[in-house]
Amino acid sequence: MLFRHFTALLFASTASALFAIDAAANPQFSVENQSDKRVKIHIYNGDDPLCAEPSKTRTLEAGESKDLHCNGHGKGRCKIEVLSKGKLLCEDDLNTCNSGAMRVKNDSYLIITRDSDCELE
Repeated sequence: MLFRHFTALLFASTASALFAIDAAANPQFSVENQSDKRVKIHIYNGDDPLCAEPSKTRTLEAGESKDLHCNGHGKGRCKIEVLSKGKLLCEDDLNTCNSGAMRVKNDSYLIITRDSDCELE
C-alpha cells in the first residue's frame, strides 16, 4: 500500500517537473497594445540567432492584448520584433539579431504604450 502511494507521488512530482521544464523551454509571454496603431509581432524561436524567418507573425489591433509563445529550443527565451506600418518599434539596446529585436523570457509582459514606446516587465 505504501509503495503505491510512493509511486503515485513520484509520478506526480516527475510530471510537474517536466511541465515546468517545458514551460521554461517554450516561453509564453503577453503583449498589450495600448497604442492607437495596429502592430505586427514577428516571433523568432530561441535557436534562430539571425532572426532570418519568423516562426510566426501575429497582429494586434489598437487596444488589444494577446498571450503568445515560441519554441525556446533549450534557450528559455525567444526574440520578437514589433512593427507598425513596416517601422520597427520597441528596439532593444542589445541589438539582438542585428535588428533591434527584443528578447523575451517566460512570463514576460510587453506593453506598447500610446507613444509607441515599449515596457518589458
